[in-house]
Amino acid sequence: MKTKKEQSKDTNTADSSLNLEKVESGKKGVEDNSPLAIVREKEIELRQFLIKTQTKADKMIADSEKEAEKLKQKISSDGEKKAQEFYEKELAKIEKEAKEITSQAPAKAKVVTEMGQRNLEKAVAQLKDILAPKRS
Repeated sequence: MKTKKEQSKDTNTADSSLNLEKVESGKKGVEDNSPLAIVREKEIELRQFLIKTQTKADKMIADSEKEAEKLKQKISSDGEKKAQEFYEKELAKIEKEAKEITSQAPAKAKVVTEMGQRNLEKAVAQLKDILAPKRS
């Protein structure tokens, strides 16, 4: 489906073609060499040139817009690709860090358990003093 801009360009191009035909048919009717006829002939030539130039400009604009759309799609695709690469790279870092933490967990648990066992008797004694103080 064409956008309004594209439809407008198609209409302009069609109008330019019709105008060119009208100008060319008007040119055929002028055959004398009076100053008015010469001016009219130059006017017709300039209109033809203007119509051809407008048609050429419309085509260049349409081509440029197509190229711009291709570039936008490429940039969008490249951006998505870079984002995916970044995501995968960061995910790999996080997974590596998680493995390191997991591999260190047993050693840390052992240290904490040993520390707890060393302090267990002291903790039990303190709890006894707090809950059932010695009476003197």
